[in-house]
Amino acid sequence: MDQIRATLAELMGKYEQKEDLESRKSFTDPDVCKLYLTGICPHDLFENTKFYMGECRRIHSEKLRERYLNERKDHFFGYELDTLKVIQPMIEDCDKKIARGKARVEEDIVRKRTLDPMIVEEAKRIDSQIQAKMALADELGMNGEVEESFKIVEEVEHLKKNKLEMLEKAGEGSFQQRLKPCDVCGALLSATDSDRRLTEHYSGKIHVGFQKLRDMSKTLSAYIEEFREKANGPSLNSTRDSRNGRRRSRSASKSSSKNNSDRSHRERHRGYRDRASYRDRDGHRRRSRSKSRSRSRSRRHR
Repeated sequence: MDQIRATLAELMGKYEQKEDLESRKSFTDPDVCKLYLTGICPHDLFENTKFYMGECRRIHSEKLRERYLNERKDHFFGYELDTLKVIQPMIEDCDKKIARGKARVEEDIVRKRTLDPMIVEEAKRIDSQIQAKMALADELGMNGEVEESFKIVEEVEHLKKNKLEMLEKAGEGSFQQRLKPCDVCGALLSATDSDRRLTEHYSGKIHVGFQKLRDMSKTLSAYIEEFREKANGPSLNSTRDSRNGRRRSRSASKSSSKNNSDRSHRERHRGYRDRASYRDRDGHRRRSRSKSRSRSRSRRHR
């Protein structure tokens, strides 16, 4: 009982430490995993497979993720772009693997078309033997001759093996022709796989991991595009471009105002000169008339 209490206390202590840490942390802190905040961290995928990247060294916190998802509705932090830079190369490598698998299947189909007719006839003969022996094995089993039935089944397996080896040597590669790469993870699937085998594949860590990567890539790209449209610009730099545009507009406005001010100043100066010139001409006319009257009075006195 004491051991149980001690274990429970230890677990509660770790939980309280985590709660305290999350309350003091911000999702912008450098030791917080930004990929996890956006919805996926590749380090959490492919455990115990050849694609496993090891444990992530940064903090994964569901509470910090909730805060971030709430904040990113109105602010773009760029973490989605960082996530795409990591997961897109993984998806592209997988797509290359799928393309190589499809090319391999196509090559096998070409080889099949050029197969020696004698090999084809021999394969058909073996198929006939297999069908006949399988029918015999079923009949023996129905009659209770189980041991004889098992012997016939072993002979059938031997015939199948001989046929496969013959076709492989002839360049047929029939086992490959029935294969096709999975469109999600690139694993080769056989047309003869049982439902159980296919279920195991589709629920496997590699297939599920690459499916998550592909789905998240679409989700993040959609969010980025949505935010771009919300910002009313062709790109996430539209805010910066808008600020530059406003600066240019203000600069042009100031320049225009300065030009208008200079023009107005010149017009006022020209007006002052015109009025001064007018006053000079008017004064000159008055002086001329005064002199003329003075000369006229002088002549009358004489």
